[in-house]
Amino acid sequence: MSSPPEISILLPVFNGAKFLGPQIDSVLQHTRHTFELLAHDDASSDGSLQLLQQIASRDARIKVTGSHHNLGQKLTLLELSRRASGDFIMFCDQDDIWHADKIALLMDNIGAASGIFGLSCLIDAQGQPLGRTLHDHAGPPVAGRDCWSYLLGCNVPGHGMLVRRAVVHEGSFLGAPGAAGYDWAIAAVATFSDGLAYEPRAITYHRQHAENQMNRLSGQRKKASSWPRVRSQRSRGILLHDLLSALRGAITIPEAKRAVFAKLFAIVRHYLIVAPPAVVSTAHFKAQCHDILAPLAMPPDARAALVESLADCSLSALHPRQVGKDAWQTTRRLRKLVQRSGGR
Repeated sequence: MSSPPEISILLPVFNGAKFLGPQIDSVLQHTRHTFELLAHDDASSDGSLQLLQQIASRDARIKVTGSHHNLGQKLTLLELSRRASGDFIMFCDQDDIWHADKIALLMDNIGAASGIFGLSCLIDAQGQPLGRTLHDHAGPPVAGRDCWSYLLGCNVPGHGMLVRRAVVHEGSFLGAPGAAGYDWAIAAVATFSDGLAYEPRAITYHRQHAENQMNRLSGQRKKASSWPRVRSQRSRGILLHDLLSALRGAITIPEAKRAVFAKLFAIVRHYLIVAPPAVVSTAHFKAQCHDILAPLAMPPDARAALVESLADCSLSALHPRQVGKDAWQTTRRLRKLVQRSGGR
């Protein structure tokens, strides 16, 4: 019986036939580390499944499944993660190209960290360099251990990560549709576990084209923001709700920190779902957050800044001065989410 591969590479596919062949070829050229490439076709209509099966017939490292009904990216990745047998997990977009040394660089430099991510260079539909990186749009990389800014935003792309299998928590894939990305949740779990490293040479060539499902970027370079992945004020509460829900259940995070995330989750959920807008108190919310964060070794100015940001994203949608159609839509979506999760 052969031993399990070192790495499980998860490839969700939906109508990706146009660029799928070159991407898979760029992955298969890595030979220094053993891996399995788990691909799932999510009810494509362009022949992606047949192409995957054809390629898999020539390489035993590729394992292909498909579904008749579209699951969406998160649930597809959830199913793929359940099939993974490697000690490490990587995520593969259907239309990118991997540098020949990507896996080796990430494996060589992860050290004792829970995960590592690398540089993403942008290319056009023909594979030509655009002269920009993903960080030119989303801000500079943030790496290390206990990066509290990850509660507010994250510019770690899933396609550039390698993480230990233990930090790929199922809660990372179970948020509300259109809410926080799986990569944000997994990166946050990693930084609050044993840390997240950055390797600037580990290149993914991230393709930009008209059919991009995610991360379609304009030609404009974006100024670094404290909310690099948040697209609207209305969505902030949902993003934070989903993220804290994943963090409180991640067993790789020390118990003391998980307790903090559980308390933050409870207060955010209360203010977003339970408390009527007329009784929302910004001062009371901030005081509660200060008490919850008090046991953590954080500089006072960092704690104060975090509390301000938590209040902004948790209360802005339902503040008495801003109650309106968007606020009530946010409340309805969150209530449905809680009902689906059994009220936890």
